[in-house]
Amino acid sequence: MYSDGLIGLGLAFAVGEVVAFIIRGIWVARFFTGVHILRQLTRAFAPTLLAVGPILAGRAVFGAEQSLPAAIAVFVAYLAMTIAATLMLERPLLIEAVRALLGGELQAA
Repeated sequence: MYSDGLIGLGLAFAVGEVVAFIIRGIWVARFFTGVHILRQLTRAFAPTLLAVGPILAGRAVFGAEQSLPAAIAVFVAYLAMTIAATLMLERPLLIEAVRALLGGELQAA
């Protein structure tokens, strides 16, 4: 990590996250029989993947952001697309969570 600078730091974080996902997957599989970890990971990453696609396409066409306001605008666009994708893909789960928080009756998502 030290010899590769920022790239090394990014790689170290990536390796750490992969290890954490593997450990979580093992624990989820042991505690919750019938839960498919790959399906859960796909559901968890889907909103991010849907949002990052247009951002990367825009960067490929227009290049990287050259100013702080442009970078902030891209970040806000990414957040908005992630929120929209989450609302679109996980609406039943979000409704169930809101009902639970408000003290309503629980139903399976």
